[in-house]
Amino acid sequence: MKKLFLVKAIIPLVLLGCVSSKPDVEGELSQENSTGSKTKLVKNMEQSTVEDKANHVLQYREMIYKKRSEESRQLRNYRSMSISGEIAPLLEASEKGEDSAMYALGIAYFFGKGVVKNDEESTKWLLKAASLGHTEAQAEIGHRYGTGLGVVKNEKEEIDWYRKAIKQGSPEAMLYLAWDYSKGRSVDKDIERAYSLYLLARDQGRVKAKEHIEKLAKVMTKEQIIGAKDLYYDCLSSFLGNCG
Repeated sequence: MKKLFLVKAIIPLVLLGCVSSKPDVEGELSQENSTGSKTKLVKNMEQSTVEDKANHVLQYREMIYKKRSEESRQLRNYRSMSISGEIAPLLEASEKGEDSAMYALGIAYFFGKGVVKNDEESTKWLLKAASLGHTEAQAEIGHRYGTGLGVVKNEKEEIDWYRKAIKQGSPEAMLYLAWDYSKGRSVDKDIERAYSLYLLARDQGRVKAKEHIEKLAKVMTKEQIIGAKDLYYDCLSSFLGNCG
């Protein structure tokens, strides 16, 4: 019992201790390398002590935030082009395989900045970026499959993309999937699962998540809240791989 308490106490601290602040280190990490490293860490955890397991989770946290930091750095430049309607350089970078440029181009088509507004073209570029592992694009394309914006509505694709984005620490995907679970939309209704996902998003500073947690707590039993927190800890200890 004591060991279980230590796992629950240590892992959230090391995984989410720095989430509310922006990461200082910028680096590039491909989705393939991230997956390979994650597999290696999971294997190493099998015979680890509680402290070792916490350190492994911390290492994974650092990897996904290095990747997101690099995405944010690249996106800053491309986003300014998207807002100003500079489509030519965005298109050129996208055709060269720059996932952040693809994401920005998809947003430009959505708002009609420098191009004629086109939801299908917007979704096409977002899907390309998501397929390359871009975190924000994965969360957004999941939302589009859920609403049918620029693509045929597909609940399975929606949830699959949310889960991929959550594995990379996306608070947007956590919020989207939590909402689905709370309403029984695209998935069976599960308020414990919704609560656990809102906890994850709250840890990353999402104010809306805190509001949803307070609302759910009013209709949940004490046992349900305990169950939701267990799901939350399970998610953290599985490298964000068992979160919904």
